[in-house]
Amino acid sequence: GEDKSLGDEARYFYKVQAGNIVDVPSADSPVASAVTKPVPTRVTGLRAAQGEVKQVSLRWAPNLEKDIARYEIFRGGDPASVNKKIQETPGNVQQFSDQGLEDGMKYYYRVRAVDQDGLEGQYSDTVMSATKPLPMKPTGIRGGFEGNQIRLSWKPNGEKDIVKYVVGLKGFFTWDRIGESAGTDYVYRGELKKGKTPTFRVIAVDQTGLESEPSDETSVLIP
Repeated sequence: GEDKSLGDEARYFYKVQAGNIVDVPSADSPVASAVTKPVPTRVTGLRAAQGEVKQVSLRWAPNLEKDIARYEIFRGGDPASVNKKIQETPGNVQQFSDQGLEDGMKYYYRVRAVDQDGLEGQYSDTVMSATKPLPMKPTGIRGGFEGNQIRLSWKPNGEKDIVKYVVGLKGFFTWDRIGESAGTDYVYRGELKKGKTPTFRVIAVDQTGLESEPSDETSVLIP
């Protein structure tokens, strides 16, 4: 029968001896040897894409064994604790996209192969990836009354892929998105009642659609 206590990839030696009724042992059989199956080799070539939006794409090299049943993917928040199994792929698939992640966070991964007998291979090296961070919130927002309109301005963000700024006007309960600007100013020509002080703020949006935290607020008195 199968001996569950045997270690992987080790050689064991056996001999068989028969006994009879009067307890006279027979001659020993010739010594036979058996070799247990080795575990799958370490997964190699693990690579993680960098700076993706809310996801990390992983790829690795296929194991050379012909009977790999699956690959198990593990994730952690630091290199010393990559212990949470998040997914497994079939043995013929050497890639995985870990989705729904937080913005601007670091994640650590490692992968191992498991063969059709359930033997677990060694872990790959650990790799790190960081998701794309949100844009910084715009700064330097100012507003001034000019004739029958309000002109808003702010400092440009430092990111290279900002595609627009969204301008918000404070309502009773929520902020209304009243317009957009590709630059760093905006002219508001909405309802301007004497003595009112409309309040504005700005959000930066990058080319992948990530939005910054809102800027500080600025209020403009209508004279």
